[in-house]
Amino acid sequence: MKLAIFSAAICAASAFAPSASYSTKSALSMSEAETTAEEATEPEVPAAPLVAPINGWVPDETKPCYGLPGVSGPLGFFDPLGFSKDQSLEEVKRFREAEVLHGRVLPAAFAPSASYSTKSALSMSEAETTADDATEPKAPAAPLVAPINGWVPDETKPCYGLPGVAGPLGFFDPLGFSKDQSLEEVKRFREAEVLHGRVAMMATLGYLIGESTPTITYGMDVHHTIANNQLPEVAGTVLFPFFLAINFVEALRASVGWVEPGAGPLFTLREKYYPGDIGFDPLGLKPSDADEFATMQTKELNNGRLAMLAAAGMCVQEQINGQGILENLGF
Repeated sequence: MKLAIFSAAICAASAFAPSASYSTKSALSMSEAETTAEEATEPEVPAAPLVAPINGWVPDETKPCYGLPGVSGPLGFFDPLGFSKDQSLEEVKRFREAEVLHGRVLPAAFAPSASYSTKSALSMSEAETTADDATEPKAPAAPLVAPINGWVPDETKPCYGLPGVAGPLGFFDPLGFSKDQSLEEVKRFREAEVLHGRVAMMATLGYLIGESTPTITYGMDVHHTIANNQLPEVAGTVLFPFFLAINFVEALRASVGWVEPGAGPLFTLREKYYPGDIGFDPLGLKPSDADEFATMQTKELNNGRLAMLAAAGMCVQEQINGQGILENLGF
């Protein structure tokens, strides 16, 4: 009986005994413990980046702009319009390229002009010649464009400073034909104005002379057919030489002032061509002085503008009453 009770006590004690939370080391596990301690003391080698660093920068898609420099206080990363949001690496790099280049150009654009000289150790001798330089007159800076008949295009002036502005109205362009036009376009407009003015001046004389003086077709009879109706009555053998001469003169004028087709855009004047100046001056009336040339050009333009109005008025008047110009005035 005592033996049975003793056995039951031992079994109960073993059932509630704490588990073996410690490890028993065997001969095979002794070496593992030693190597574990050695591995703990060795530093880990960082993994090589997937992309080779560029100036120390490695693209990181988890950061704004892939981790490119430029984020600073107090705002931190600032992109309120989201230009860089969801952009590829190539696109972000292209944005940064543009930002850097624009930042380099702007300081040069707004830098003050170099009207003074900064002296270094190598330029000490400049101080000795400063007094001499102050007495010497400074030569004017060469214009960016070579003057043509004394005219240099100035985009701050109407029509780039071309002559033709006169009183009492001054610059007169109520319909804004020359507004915001390029230099080439303004020169083309002036070319058309000068040539139309010259043709109108000849047409005004033609109206008066052709109707009221003896002619090849009508003989000595004056106050004959009005100018508007003369062209159909003139024989073709007489008109043909005139048309041939006109075509020859126009071809010569175009070769002087206009760029050849295929050598540039159509309807383009040559860079060094002054509108209307084809080099034809048999009487030598063209002034050599720039101011005098501008004055003469303005006079020619004003006379041409008046002649264009006069020729148009003569044409309309003859169409209304069928009488010649001088005949209508009682001569």
